[in-house]
Amino acid sequence: MPENAFEALCKVASEKEWCWNLVCTTCGHEDFRMGLVQISRRIHPESEKWVPPDVIRSSDPRLTESLRDRRAFFHREPLYLICASANIASIAATCRFPDFLGYLGLALHYQERMETQYRLLTRLWGSDLLKLMDERAAEVLRADLDRPDFVLSWRDLERVEYGIDRRRLEALREQ
Repeated sequence: MPENAFEALCKVASEKEWCWNLVCTTCGHEDFRMGLVQISRRIHPESEKWVPPDVIRSSDPRLTESLRDRRAFFHREPLYLICASANIASIAATCRFPDFLGYLGLALHYQERMETQYRLLTRLWGSDLLKLMDERAAEVLRADLDRPDFVLSWRDLERVEYGIDRRRLEALREQ
């Protein structure tokens, strides 16, 4: 069991093939959003208090609406700190590619204000993402990460996707 709730959420999302499309007009990546709301409330996906999204949808409409509310976790410090302590290599090893990058992108999107202020995900996730990339592709991202004004965004993950070193990714999965 992953100790970090965001790592566990990504694993569940990958196993259940949850949508990670930021602009999805069908589901609005609702399952993942509801998961983010729950972990922002310190409910771990593998705890007894966790309510799976399909159960939420079939239960009390007030609960459904409270967990669908996009404002519920936009600036929540607990979610930010949980995500910051996530092990990107562990997420990459246990989740489908490129889905895990999509989940990271959603987290970056919903925490954009906090990230602009603190740059914690930029520093921690950025260095972890570089380790997954081939050297040539990593050079450009590394140069950006070295800039004091650079803030990692979901948009940057496309560069990571195209720069992934498949051998490194497979080696992680074999460990």
